[in-house]
Amino acid sequence: GSVGIGHLAAALQGNSTLTKLIISHNDSDTAAGSHMASLLRVNTTLTHLEAGGNSYGETGIQELASALAGN
Repeated sequence: GSVGIGHLAAALQGNSTLTKLIISHNDSDTAAGSHMASLLRVNTTLTHLEAGGNSYGETGIQELASALAGN
């Protein structure tokens, strides 16, 4: 859920080696989408993200798209 994704995103913000992250089908919501967007804005090494099967909602998807566009 969003709390776990929040912790994960915070822990990975300073990571410079992770290139692939799979967080599909884990009951993530809009808040989780926001957490992942925050991570994507600062992480430059992640090249593969699988996040399908979650309910990020329109706001979460917009935040993710904006973060990806700038990455």
